Amino acid sequence: MNQFEMSNYITFLSQEEKIIFLQLIFNLICSDKNITTEEREFMQQLIRSYNIPTSLYGDIMLIRSKEEIQNLAKQISMPEKQIALLIELFMVAHIDNQLADSELDYLINIAETFNISEYKIEAINRYCLNKINNQLELNELMAN
Repeated sequence: MNQFEMSNYITFLSQEEKIIFLQLIFNLICSDKNITTEEREFMQQLIRSYNIPTSLYGDIMLIRSKEEIQNLAKQISMPEKQIALLIELFMVAHIDNQLADSELDYLINIAETFNISEYKIEAINRYCLNKINNQLELNELMAN
């Protein structure tokens, strides 16, 4: 992967990595035991954008233990892919405008699995919040 681009990171993932990303995202969504309509729609969009065969949906949509989640995360070894995953996870965590303690614990657990510093975790979170706010501002501009 020479020119890793965040906007197009999916094209740099193997089929196995795509499934791991989706499994980790699904488990984050389930971590607060409150799946919102926005989260459900976002998950469906992701599955489509990752171009995953429907036969694999069942494997993706399984609740995993903390140990299983860490083992899945460990399979993502490239730092750029780890950051891409964390950005997706933070975006999902913020989609309902509430970052539950269980979601934050989940995110920190994944970041620690990748040996990512607290400073970098905070920077990723700020990036995601800015991205969400920019999208909201754009939506407002387009509506007027």
